[in-house]
Amino acid sequence: MHNAELRRAWRSTVGVDTDAYYPVPPSARMPRVNDEHTQPENANTAPATDVSQDFAWEAHPARERPAAALLAIIVILALAALVYHLAGTAVAGVIAAIVLCLALQRFFFASRYELSADGITAATLMWQRRLRWDEVRLAQFGSQAAWISPLPRRSWREARRGVHVLFGPRRDEILTQLRARLPDTVEQRTAP
Repeated sequence: MHNAELRRAWRSTVGVDTDAYYPVPPSARMPRVNDEHTQPENANTAPATDVSQDFAWEAHPARERPAAALLAIIVILALAALVYHLAGTAVAGVIAAIVLCLALQRFFFASRYELSADGITAATLMWQRRLRWDEVRLAQFGSQAAWISPLPRRSWREARRGVHVLFGPRRDEILTQLRARLPDTVEQRTAP
């Protein structure tokens, strides 16, 4: 059994994510050998990623998940109607709907990302954040998004300093571009 299979078996029997407690740094990972090939998985078999060119994309979760967007709109309208009913004024209901839409602006409105030779830029409806590659200390990758942080470990301060990167439908291409541009000193983790 490979290490990943042992971890999955352990998680399924105990219900504990061992990677969260004992993360393995990238430098200590052993390459796995495929059953069909004698070449390790992390061998450079794909063409090199061109990091000299800027790479940009847009993620729009409401467009990608229309059923969830419809449900969110129904909940917002129901809550706005409740506020209208309790406050007795339509202005309170409209303000409640606007506040809820702004709170969910990353879901309803597109987020734009750009990877350049210098760093990463993320722009949403209400803010824009830029992080240079030499500032990055931690990169955590999930199935739908990545967290790029200037802090070496998770803390309450990083919410205002890091960049939350949504992949959208181009996950594999974006992951390849991100990992190719991250400095070797960055700790890269995969979220469970």
